[in-house]
Amino acid sequence: MRLVVDLGAGHALSVHPDATTPLDLPARTIPSIVGKGIQGDVAGRIGRVRALRVGPFALSGVLTSFPGTGSGVGLSRRGLGVDGNLGSRFLRRFRVVVDYPRQRILLAPRPGYDRPFEHNMAGLVLRMDPAGGLRVRSVMEGSPAAEAGIARGDRIVAIGDWRLETIGPRDPMEEFLREGATLRLTVERDGTRLERNVTLRRLI
Repeated sequence: MRLVVDLGAGHALSVHPDATTPLDLPARTIPSIVGKGIQGDVAGRIGRVRALRVGPFALSGVLTSFPGTGSGVGLSRRGLGVDGNLGSRFLRRFRVVVDYPRQRILLAPRPGYDRPFEHNMAGLVLRMDPAGGLRVRSVMEGSPAAEAGIARGDRIVAIGDWRLETIGPRDPMEEFLREGATLRLTVERDGTRLERNVTLRRLI
């Protein structure tokens, strides 16, 4: 595969199958927003590829985004002649050196680089909100968040006693990757604050 190295992409791997590329979706995927483009949110699916090998490194069960075939992302792929891109969730597992004169990238694995890849276990797609907290971009049907009454457009302002008004060194997205944990979320909706308990489970 030919992949673009995309330091600004939040996913681990994004692949754009189409009629010209001999790539198939995994047997199991879930619907999700997989990116944001000029036209807004990019809908697609999330699944796991059996293995991804980059140089001497092979990682299994890599979470992979598959943008919809009609998205601008897929169309731009055909224009560039590439099959997808490597994003930050893959790259941050390594120390990365870009050697421009020799047109190569050097990867040195960080401790735990081969740990499992996990997707948001509440069934939420979130983004940092300029006003502070996490804005809910979408809620997966039948997910723990949907069962708890979380809705698209809600703003999560606290997780337990941790207020999310300011950005710090701790990443709030990591809180949604702990299978079996119950999160007490403080949600702001139409000026009203609500508390919702969400018990996380692996969805993909």
